[in-house]
Amino acid sequence: MSNIKFTATKLVGTGKSGTLRPGPNGYYTLPIGGLNIFNSMGAYYTAQGARELFEQSAVLMRRIADGNLKGENGHPKQQPGQSDDQYFNRAMIIEETNVSHHFRSIWLDENFGKDHPELGNPDLIAIMAEVKPSGPHGPALQAALDNPDENVCFSIRALSKDFIQ
Repeated sequence: MSNIKFTATKLVGTGKSGTLRPGPNGYYTLPIGGLNIFNSMGAYYTAQGARELFEQSAVLMRRIADGNLKGENGHPKQQPGQSDDQYFNRAMIIEETNVSHHFRSIWLDENFGKDHPELGNPDLIAIMAEVKPSGPHGPALQAALDNPDENVCFSIRALSKDFIQ
């Protein structure tokens, strides 16, 4: 009888350990999303139009400037009987009882793809952030960030507007 083993391979061959270290105030500088790239569900996020959110979005810029841009644990699930419009509207808000982190700053790294040729996408623009675990689910995020074998992912749902084609 042979054994079959599945293991995380994201860092294999990169020489990286997966160990993240926060800055002096506990904030981690991380890529939280990407533009000009497909996400894990096959949707393509273009940079066209996204730059405007960083330059002109009153809500995003006001929340960052006021120090109250937060994120939540997980992604909302569409509830039974919930219309698509209701679900999309829910995805645009952060539920206070589900907060897991605070964003101190968010910016675009236009050269991320060029600076990381191993990714094979020179047009890739990284959405970077300074993130700190906080809120009711902050300890869960902290545990994930402290685990070198766990791939912590963020959703940029609040920066997007979903629509049905």
